[in-house]
Amino acid sequence: MRDFRIVVAAHGGLAAALVRSAELICGELRDVTPVGIAPTQTPETFGVELRRVLEMDDRPVLVLTDLDGGSPTVVAATIASGRRGTTLIVAGVTLGMLVEAATGMEHLDEAAVVRLVERGRSGIVDVSTRLARRATA
Repeated sequence: MRDFRIVVAAHGGLAAALVRSAELICGELRDVTPVGIAPTQTPETFGVELRRVLEMDDRPVLVLTDLDGGSPTVVAATIASGRRGTTLIVAGVTLGMLVEAATGMEHLDEAAVVRLVERGRSGIVDVSTRLARRATA
């Protein structure tokens, strides 16, 4: 059982879509909350919503964002810098990373985040080249 919550913060409907897709694979994901920034929102109004979700309780929170340097990441980092407790942020979320975080991580610590980032990197594969190599072997 995980001892931390997960928040997926992304542009538009991506956060909700990632969570729904992960639930197709894993079943219901407890303590996983999507928060999307709408085209009509400012970073400030998005920040109010994200802060409310991050401060729901005092448990540690893993924030998975879509784009390093994007508004969800910048706003999450700003909030995390003043938040009591542990809030770790990883930018560049993939479906594989979300599934791993939700089902394969029990504790939120530096080693777990390193493994999660590696999972994201290893999940990016040039399948066309792999298939071409197999065809010529």
